[in-house]
Amino acid sequence: MQQTPEHVLVYYLYHSGFAIVTKNHVLVFDYYRDCPSGGSTTADQILAAAHGRHVVVFVSHSHHDHYTPAIWEWPEKCAAISYVVSNDVPIPEGAAATLAVTVVSARQNYVVGALDVTAYASTDQGVAFLVEADGYRIFHAGDLNWWHWEGEPAADNLAMAASYRREIDALPKEVAIAFIPVDPRLEQAYALGLTYFMSRINAGLIFPMHFADDYSVFAWLRRDLTKEAMERIAEITPSPLPFYLDGSRTLSTNERSTNMNLYEIKVQDMHGNEVALDKYRGKVLLIVNTATECGFTPHYGDLEQLYRQYKDRGLAILDFPSNQFNQAPGTVEEIHAFCTGRFGVTFPLFAKVEVAGENAHPLYKYLTSHTQFAGFDMTHPIGPRLDAKLRAANPDYHLHPDIKWNFTKFLIGRDGSIVGRYEPTFDMAILRSIIDGVL
Repeated sequence: MQQTPEHVLVYYLYHSGFAIVTKNHVLVFDYYRDCPSGGSTTADQILAAAHGRHVVVFVSHSHHDHYTPAIWEWPEKCAAISYVVSNDVPIPEGAAATLAVTVVSARQNYVVGALDVTAYASTDQGVAFLVEADGYRIFHAGDLNWWHWEGEPAADNLAMAASYRREIDALPKEVAIAFIPVDPRLEQAYALGLTYFMSRINAGLIFPMHFADDYSVFAWLRRDLTKEAMERIAEITPSPLPFYLDGSRTLSTNERSTNMNLYEIKVQDMHGNEVALDKYRGKVLLIVNTATECGFTPHYGDLEQLYRQYKDRGLAILDFPSNQFNQAPGTVEEIHAFCTGRFGVTFPLFAKVEVAGENAHPLYKYLTSHTQFAGFDMTHPIGPRLDAKLRAANPDYHLHPDIKWNFTKFLIGRDGSIVGRYEPTFDMAILRSIIDGVL
């Protein structure tokens, strides 16, 4: 079995909730609410963007911060869905008869469609999951943790330690992705479970979890773990962006792109003069491919509002008109007159470029080689139509990172790293919140 993650996306939903998108599956673990501070990718968006994949919803136990009855409404939102739930999770009357539900107990193995699932005992309630999906071995601990509480009887803490070690020692010695509790309420013992897990299991990438909004745990980990250990840790932030996993070492978008140099790329302004992107070093950039006859053309107005609100704090918006999708006819001068006259645009317009294919501008080859297409928001009015149009031309269009449509946006940090890629259906209000946080 291949144990290095390659074409996999991992979305942080909240607390211990994650969604993993593989070639044929969307695995949702311990979802109970959307929108951590600063915005998130919602479960609705992930389900809508499943693109024919089999959705499998895992619930490790019934605690309120790991489970919500809302999951039983999800069959209305996606074509193929199954459930794998611990035997303490309440199942609505009739759901077991009408839905594909597998109820699991610890130390038992189950086949769920094309998945192989093994349940392990929790040190609290319910189970932990080991899932083999599309060539990847994925471990979600649920509430299986080394819960060492100050003030508890020594015998209880010793029994807890033994129980935790017993379950971890029963795992395979190698997994691709692991989700492990790191709870700041445990104070000095917050990472006991994580460090023991890392000493026993070779995991390609580890996602700390069970910290709610307290992202300070990552500062603690940087303080307490070695540099080599931190290379295996995914540092989660309150963002809708997925973690992109590739090669022998898994890297987030930020980590990957800091190894490249955006500022070496040169473009042309609307008058044909060469402009080095190094000119924008130290600024936050929003790079957009635009069109004047597109259903998303009103985004010009939203972009101008962003620019006026944040330009004094260091935001620059770079507008690259493109007729790649036959919706930006006319000369660049005509496009400029349209944008300034109709939307009052004041951010800089650059020369028309191609954004996809062999003739794509080097800037767009760079941007798409360091990001992936995460799907359209199917709750957006244009999302389903756009998906149907592109799928009719290429059923596998969503597997490739090239630009799909006008008004795809790339947010670049002050250090030149790619903060995120946002398809045209992405909520502009959430994007505003993300930009505010980056600035």
